[in-house]
Amino acid sequence: MGVRPGAERGGADCEDGNPATGAAGAAASAPGKVILFGEHFVVHGARAILCAIDRRVYVRAARSRNIRVVSELGSLELESCEQDVLSVDAVLRPLYHIVREALKVAGRGGGGGGGQKDGITLHVRSEIPPGAGLGSSSACCVAGAAAALAAAGVVDAPASLVMNLAIDAERTVFPGVSGADTAASVLGGMITFDVRSGYRQVTPRGGPGFGLVVSNSGIVHSTESVVGQVSRFKAENPSRFDELCEKESGLVSRVLEGLEMQEDAAGGGGTPNRSIVAGGGASRASELGRLASLNQEYLREIGVSNGTLDELARVMSSATYGAKITGAGGGGCVVAFVDAPGAVDGVSADAATATATATATATTTTTPGTTPGTTPGTGTTPGTTPGTGTTPGTTPGTGTTPITAAAVVAEHLSGMGYDCFAVDIDHSGLNTF
Repeated sequence: MGVRPGAERGGADCEDGNPATGAAGAAASAPGKVILFGEHFVVHGARAILCAIDRRVYVRAARSRNIRVVSELGSLELESCEQDVLSVDAVLRPLYHIVREALKVAGRGGGGGGGQKDGITLHVRSEIPPGAGLGSSSACCVAGAAAALAAAGVVDAPASLVMNLAIDAERTVFPGVSGADTAASVLGGMITFDVRSGYRQVTPRGGPGFGLVVSNSGIVHSTESVVGQVSRFKAENPSRFDELCEKESGLVSRVLEGLEMQEDAAGGGGTPNRSIVAGGGASRASELGRLASLNQEYLREIGVSNGTLDELARVMSSATYGAKITGAGGGGCVVAFVDAPGAVDGVSADAATATATATATATTTTTPGTTPGTTPGTGTTPGTTPGTGTTPGTTPGTGTTPITAAAVVAEHLSGMGYDCFAVDIDHSGLNTF
């Protein structure tokens, strides 16, 4: 999902919507993310693979007389930037830090009233559910940093400045944040990350070759609590934890090989969505799904899953190529692999609508019709009894409309009260406008 020009400009509640004020205004948006492989183990030396998704956070910024933040999660208003960062409520603390630092970078005052516009007002709108493991906080910090810097007067701030400011802002709440989510949000596409060498972008050969379906458990997780559970498992089972880290490292290496190297193990042709990790036979999506289900077993063993997430993963795996927790666990979301985009478009919580509007197949039921067409033409579903002419009939038989894996997942989970939706990989990353 790209930036919608003008969609976030101005408005009655933002100073940059009133030309009479003369306030400098700016806006930015940044995507959320899913961790495809490697969460938790990345902290202990393994690599992780992430991709940006087409759910975004939008931030508008305008010069103002004080410091203001307005969002769905709460509001903040301060006379100046003199208040200590750590004294601000954790929910809005990163954005306050961003405003303070943006004003410093621009060499401006930082508020104090008196009619001078030495502050910044931020308005935040998010398409990403908070606390669901989809990178809402990182996307908010990235979009907030870009918008605040521009509003403060920093022209064409480099991506590195935006990224560093966003990471520092997140660390006011989570000191150990790696910056991987932030990198995915700034850059878009897919990245791999490890604590030794940082991040690099991943360019799948022949295109991604898979689609993604996400289901939100509705359980808001505590990252701190889940990380503590992993630390306890490691302390109580050091040998097994080391073994699982090695297994995860091998799994991630196989995924990267399948994404980036030639698809045919024998060095021959192959199709763009065939993977060498699957022996040149299975589709890339199906092999990634198989490895995702294996990854889920590792995550379950270290204690970051629970009954609800296990059930979500089981149900999604039964209708797709495979599924796993994405993010910290303990709640949040499960992600599943299906065939490439197009297969998962139009999925909604209403399973009947999803089934009827699906336009391509992920896992397809192709029951043939029972009655042959009678009128010459180009029928799409043959009957089971051969026609008598040489040209297929135009009237299809009564076979079942193809059902996508995404639609099956949506139908089942909507009945259980869960939210299931398709996501595409976002390739644009940070947008400013």
